[in-house]
This record gives sequence, structure tokens and C-alpha cells, in this order.
Amino acid sequence: MTSDQVRHLVEAEIGDQWNRSNLHHVNLRTRLIEPRKLTFVTAKDEREVEAWLVLLENPKGFLGLGVAYQEQTGRFCLVQLVNGYEPCLLGLYAGFFEALDAM
Repeated sequence: MTSDQVRHLVEAEIGDQWNRSNLHHVNLRTRLIEPRKLTFVTAKDEREVEAWLVLLENPKGFLGLGVAYQEQTGRFCLVQLVNGYEPCLLGLYAGFFEALDAM
């Protein structure tokens, strides 16, 4: 997949729900980022997996919780980025909003 294909997939998941948020008051219009493929370590068993980072709770600081898309499984993920640690995949979800709501 390309970054453009991932972005279109995310936009299709959002559909007409651009005003939807979560408990962290994430604004989809300002928190979606240009998809970038990163390597994450899974919290469950510390395996390395690739996923496309698509949303960050704090896009300016590139830290905190986020949502990624794992191409291999076709599922969205809750991820965490912290200074000094490898990006961590916390869990897999059926859809974009399920991962967003898990934040």
C-alpha cells in the first residue's frame, strides 16, 4: 500500500463522521497526519510489526497515543509513542473508531 491508499482508507472509515471525537477530545480534522509506515513493538509479546501511523493525539510533539493501520491484518491499532522507547502497538481493533475510542 501507499500513503495515499492508506489515507483514502482512513477517510472512507470516517465517512461523514468528521465531528466525532473521544474522551481525549481528539479533533479528526487536526489530528490526522500523513500516513507513515513505522515499526512497532507489540505490548503482548514484544514482536516487531509494521503499521501505518495515521493519527496522533499530539501531532506537534509526535508523542502520546495514536491510531495506526496494520496492513498485514487489515485492522486498526491503538499505539503509543514515548521518548526513549520504541513505538508500541497496544491493541488491534476492527475499525478506525474502535481504536480511537480505546484511547
